[in-house]
Amino acid sequence: MKHTVDRRAGLTSVEVAARLARDGPNCFTPPRETPWYVLFLREMTTGFALLLWFAGLASFVSFAFDRNPQDVRERERERESERLICWPCYRF
Repeated sequence: MKHTVDRRAGLTSVEVAARLARDGPNCFTPPRETPWYVLFLREMTTGFALLLWFAGLASFVSFAFDRNPQDVRERERERESERLICWPCYRF
């Protein structure tokens, strides 16, 4: 006979204490939690987030090395016209 437990009465308190001491509590080990900084970095390095990071960096670099800030409005008008011409091509 494999098991020596009475089906109706169950284990005795002495047997319960012995098995608890030998095997430990009958529960699952809790899952390992991912640290908050890993979750943050995982969110900040998705494809679209990286695209936004690089676009922001490129914008910062282009305006940081701007030699003639007087022409900013004129360049903005040119960029707006380029956007108006290129946008329908991207939408197609």
